[in-house]
Amino acid sequence: MEGPLPIWFGPYKEYIFGDSVLTLIQHVYADTGELLGLLMVDMLFEPLCLALQRTIGNNQVALYLTHRGSDSILVGSHFDLLPDSPREEDKSDWLGFGGLKNGAYIKRELDEVSWDLNLFISADIFRQALRDDLFKMVLPLFTIILIWLSSIALLVRVFRNEQQLVAKSLNQIVDNSKVVNRFAKHKTWFVGQSLSEIDQVRVRFLKGRDAQLRDPLTGILNRRAFEQSKQILERRGEPFWLILFDIDQFKQINDSQGHSFGDQVLCQVALCLVDVLGTMAVFRIGGDEFVALISLEREVLGDTLTRLLAQVRQLQWCEYSLPITLSAGAARYSLLDDAIFERADAALYRCKESGRDCWFLAD
Repeated sequence: MEGPLPIWFGPYKEYIFGDSVLTLIQHVYADTGELLGLLMVDMLFEPLCLALQRTIGNNQVALYLTHRGSDSILVGSHFDLLPDSPREEDKSDWLGFGGLKNGAYIKRELDEVSWDLNLFISADIFRQALRDDLFKMVLPLFTIILIWLSSIALLVRVFRNEQQLVAKSLNQIVDNSKVVNRFAKHKTWFVGQSLSEIDQVRVRFLKGRDAQLRDPLTGILNRRAFEQSKQILERRGEPFWLILFDIDQFKQINDSQGHSFGDQVLCQVALCLVDVLGTMAVFRIGGDEFVALISLEREVLGDTLTRLLAQVRQLQWCEYSLPITLSAGAARYSLLDDAIFERADAALYRCKESGRDCWFLAD
């Protein structure tokens, strides 16, 4: 027959050795329900205390047993951590902030015995544990935020650099428009399409500007290009020669052989000028008049003009049996005299007076 549940009695001092003892009492009944007696088993408190100590280990917390309904401590470990006036678990402090000041109390009722198992974590240990946990959580979060901010800063820097590329590319349309696709090798994240469109605008601009600076008949540079180049050389203050060329008797040739042949003569003479003096140095300024801007020593310039006039003289014409010749007058740029064009024209006039097909250099 089943009887009442077992009863724990104690603790109390054992009579012989004085050790704390806990007794388990169980009623024993016959099948008829008659009480036969009590079965009592003694258990020393020391193994229970050791079990609590093993449970705690090296953790700086207090683990102890109390009588239910009172603060009377039966057995436990690390009593030195307990405050002078133990406080029960504050169930209203569901956020746990009270542990930062007073420490944390945790109490659980044990079944089949009127004891409570208590756990106390001191405020220092609670704060240290909280700091450790926060460090474990905050450090990865801080790292993620730092990486995110660094990424944003990198993107902003890349975007600003690419803005500078766009600005430089726009400026070079006018300032250095000959440099086409200078930034094509730059790998961009944001402005690749813009740079491509700017390059297309530059190409169209170059074509339009080139058309404005080119003579439509001969394809060489025109008067506008000459004025620009002359101003650049004058601003630099570097010495250069201005050479005027005139095709001898061109009006008579043009009138007698027709404008088509006259145009052919102009084109062939232009080719000779470009071949000897360079593409960017020769300009057609009107009719049969050509001009060149070139930086050479006086002796070298004389040899160059002699070779040029000989090359023009040797041109062969199907429609015209006589040689076509060229006259040239040159003047050297001087900071003290801005009448360089007039001096070159005077030198050219001396060629005409001397029978043409020759050159003169102004003093």
